[in-house]
Amino acid sequence: MNPTKISFQTHPDRYRHWQLSIDGPIAHLAMNVQEEGGLRPDYRLKLNSYDILVDIELADAVTRLRFEHPE
Repeated sequence: MNPTKISFQTHPDRYRHWQLSIDGPIAHLAMNVQEEGGLRPDYRLKLNSYDILVDIELADAVTRLRFEHPE
């Protein structure tokens, strides 16, 4: 098995599992895990579990909210 390269650089435009919307001082972050959106193409995500890409996107969204929209 070849190791998979993981990138921790992402942007809301590239989120596959989260939808971030900001309206003034209110932010909404909705989760919608895509079964085929895992790190490896041969692994389907399940409703009760997810892989590291979901966590990377979540961390990016929380960081953006904290530093770009501190209100």
